[in-house]
Order: sequence, then C-alpha cells, then structure tokens
Amino acid sequence: MKNIIYLITVLLTIASCTKNQSKDNTELNEFVAALDNKPLEEIKEEVNTNIKQFESMTKFFNGSFSNDIKTINKEDEKYEEPFKVDTTGINKALKQFKNVRFSQTYSDYKSELQFIGTNNDTKDPIKLGQGVTQAFIPKKIYYHDGEVRTDSIEDYEVDFNFNESWGKTKPIDSIDITFKVDYIKDYDVVEISSENPTVQYKGGEINFIKAEGNYIYFTLSDTIASPTKVQGHNDEGKVLDRSGYSNNGVAPGDEEDILTEMLGYFKKLQKKLNNDDFKDTAELQEYLKDNLSNVDFFNDNDGIFHKQYYYYGNVKSVKLFFKKATETEEKTFTAYNHEPIRENDALIAMQTEDAIVFLNNKGEPKITIKGAEGLESIGSNFYEDYDHFYYLNKAEKKLDTLLVYSVEAFNNGLVGILPEQENEDYILYSSDYKPLKSRSYWLIEEVGDLLFGITSDKKYYILDDKANGTLVPGLAEINDEIVEDRIVVKDSNSKIGFMNSKGKIVIPFKYDDARDFEEGITTVEFNGTYKLIDLNGKVLLDTKQDDLDYQREDDEGKRIYSFDFGRTKYNYKGELLEN
Repeated sequence: MKNIIYLITVLLTIASCTKNQSKDNTELNEFVAALDNKPLEEIKEEVNTNIKQFESMTKFFNGSFSNDIKTINKEDEKYEEPFKVDTTGINKALKQFKNVRFSQTYSDYKSELQFIGTNNDTKDPIKLGQGVTQAFIPKKIYYHDGEVRTDSIEDYEVDFNFNESWGKTKPIDSIDITFKVDYIKDYDVVEISSENPTVQYKGGEINFIKAEGNYIYFTLSDTIASPTKVQGHNDEGKVLDRSGYSNNGVAPGDEEDILTEMLGYFKKLQKKLNNDDFKDTAELQEYLKDNLSNVDFFNDNDGIFHKQYYYYGNVKSVKLFFKKATETEEKTFTAYNHEPIRENDALIAMQTEDAIVFLNNKGEPKITIKGAEGLESIGSNFYEDYDHFYYLNKAEKKLDTLLVYSVEAFNNGLVGILPEQENEDYILYSSDYKPLKSRSYWLIEEVGDLLFGITSDKKYYILDDKANGTLVPGLAEINDEIVEDRIVVKDSNSKIGFMNSKGKIVIPFKYDDARDFEEGITTVEFNGTYKLIDLNGKVLLDTKQDDLDYQREDDEGKRIYSFDFGRTKYNYKGELLEN
C-alpha cells in the first residue's frame, strides 16, 4: 500500500499471498481502518482500476495448480543451498549510501519517484543473504516550498528500478530514508514427511497432507507464525529449488469460490461508489463492516492455514524454519532530487489525459494547454518533446516553438541555446528568454554549482548568474564530479590538479595520475611514484610504487589502493595491509 489504500489489491494480497497466520475479525477491522481519512474519489478510482485485476485472479485459480503437478526426472532436478543465515554483507550494505538520487515525474495530479543508484557508481542496493531482510522507510520529505512532511509516508516505496507513486504533485528537494536490516540470530527447524506427518509446535499443529511428484501440501494452525523459510527435500535429502507456491486461508479447490464471492461483492461496491451512494469515507467504512463480515472469507474459522509448494524435483519432505530471535541495524541517509526545481523555475509540467498543466511549487495549477502531450522539462521555462524545444510564454499562456538545435538550463539560472547549426556556439539567455550580453561558447559544462563556458580555443571561464565570465588560467579539462569539495582538473600539458567547489585551484597542476578523494585521502603519481596525499596536497606517504593496479573495496565498501599486482596494498587511511 502506498499513499491510498488499493481496495482490490489488498484483498488479492489477503486471499493469495503469504501473511500472518491469524484470520479473524481483527483482520477485517484493520482492513477497514486502513481507509481512515482517504478521499472517496481516490478509493473509487482504485476500485475501478483494479477490479479487472481481481477478475483475472479468479480465472487464474480455475484449476491452475493441479496442472502443475508432475514427476521430474532425477537428472532434471535443480537444487539450492541449505538454509543458513548469512550476515556477511550487512556492514557493507549499511555503508553503501553515498550519493543517492531520485527522479520525479508528474502525471494526472500524482507524483512518481524512481531512485537512482546508491553511490557515484549508480549501483543498485546490495543484495543480502539468507535470513536477512531489508527495508527502506521514508522518514521526512522536504518539499521545495519549505514544507516538511513526516506523517503517513512510511508506506511510500523506495524503488531503484521502477516509478512508484509518492503522493501530491509538489516538487521534492530531498528525502530522509532509514535503511533497516533485520537478521535472524536463532531459529527452530521443524521437518515433516509421510513418515513424520504431524508435529506439535508453539501450541499448534503442523500436518503433512500430501506429496506427489514435485508437489507437497501441508497445513499449519493459525496460531503458528509463518515460517521464515520452507525448503523441500528429495529422497536423498538434497534441497530442491522451488518453482512456485501458494499460501491460503482456504483449502485447495476452494480459492475460486471464495474469490468469485468476493468479486461479486466488490462489483456491488463499485456500483455504489460510482453512484455516489456514500456521503464520506466514514459511511463507506460502516458499509464495509456490515457487509464484509458476511463474506465467507472473513468467516473462515477452521483454524487452519494451507500451504502448497512446487519444486524442480520430486519432493518427499519439507523443513520449516521459524525465527526465534532477531536483531536490527539501521542507517539513515538523504536522497536528493536528480533534477531539482531551481528557484527561478516558476512552473512544472504535469501531463493529464488531454492537456499539459503547469503547476507552481505548491502543486497548484496555473496554466493549462489543451492538446499538448509528451513534454519534458529542461529547466526554467523551457521544455522539449520528440520534435521541438519550447519556451513557456506565461504572459500569453502558450508554448512558443523554438527552432534551435539544443537548449540547456543550468543551476544558476542561465540558459544556453545552440542555434540551428550544430557547429555554432551556445548563446546565453536568461530564464525569461532574453539574450544576455556575453561571449558565446563552444561548450558549456556544469559541475555542482559551477558553470564553465568553454571557447573553441579551449579556454575555460567560470560563469556567474549574469553570464559574466572569469578565466581560469591553465585549465584545459575538468572532471564532472565534486567529491569532498575537490574536482579533478587538468592543464594543457595533461598535468593533474584539484579545484574546490568555489572554482579555486587548491592543489596545482603537477600530477601524472590521480583519483578522487575518499575520507580526505587519495593517490597521485608524482616524480615516478605514487603518493598518498591529503585534501591540501600534503604528501602523507610515498608508496615507492610506480604502477597502480586498481582500486578495490574492503568488506565495508572502503577503498583499497593496490600496487604491484596486489602484492602491496593500503587501506583508505593509508595504512599498509598485510597480504
């Protein structure tokens, strides 16, 4: 669940996925209470959208499981490792978040976020081992207009692969997120088979019902918590790789009837919502309490939870692993908007079904242009689609088409426009599309808050917000990242130095090779050997080595400097490591 409760999706989860064993009216009350303070219009929209999904699920249950039962040839069996709690990656995982970014898009009065990498190498989060679970919990959202939100945000999903809904259409500057790791310290193991079909555990009972080919079916009392892991074994005791499973509060064969009953009920609910039969959410909740309590699913009091598992092999027994004790470790980090709204960006573009709506920083609609679609913001008041660039003419409330080759907007408010020919220079404009009295530039590069105008003869100028340029003597090449307030730069002789975030050369051009800093230290090649230096260029250690292999990482993600094919190594503090 995210910012609103998806009624149908929740019932799908209840009906067909792993959950707590308990199934009584407490669950019904919690389900209804989850709708507290949710607007009726949003609930109506989700019911209309997801009811088709529910119809598909009823068809899925129509005999789908019995068709999967088969005998697997021994040579075709697939195996997995026996269950073992693996905590080796936890320390590294807790320290992986160095430069997390997110992209924010807007459509149909909803905001969507996708997170981009855990560090400068844009990696996905580290995958942890068995017996370890991880979760991302949003704690604070910092909106661009100054609002800080902490309530009702923990269900927003931090996803590094897909866009996820994050509530209202207001630009977000940053988000505080807690990365939580839970790992098992101690656990029980229960094994059942045809030879040991019933086991008493934690005041309940686990019963082996059936094993046929790759299929096994067993039940647990509702009083027993769900196992952390279930592993199937063949007749040789080898652990089989799982191909599928089903966990339900109803016996096999009854799922379709239950879902059909629930579908009929929700179609009635859909009709009442679309007819505006409820004056508010509270009235809807009372209706749900009165009617859902009559649905068989919520009155399944047999005290049994049914589990069916399928494997890539012929299963003879299963082991169930129940956690007894766990420990938790947490790390809070801040993620930043990949393309933050700039102070001079008055409006943001949001796509709707038939128009582009331009919103202010509070998410309020200001300009609507019918028929427009597919716009992406460049920055300031400039936009693009697959065909053209546009300037938002706020005075006339329309988009002016720009017949140019390229448009780029920068953090200090300047806009660079490359005319129709690719080989021409950039001309600088203000955010309101007025040309500035400045030289033109062959290339414009932005590093942090520094904006560089580069002329055709490779001279670098630092540009202020009025497009005034200050020449940086000797600068011929610049890295595109600031790390620990230092930027790797080169002169025309390919000698390397370091610039700070204000544009000052703080370590002169003199090195033949260099890396970004980490923990205030980096390695540079000078006078034939590699040295470790601090942020001011002071030599901390001469390694006496003339060839840097590569930079490794230790178990905590910290840098290791490796020389002479790994025979000589130093950690991120500059301490010699024993081989």
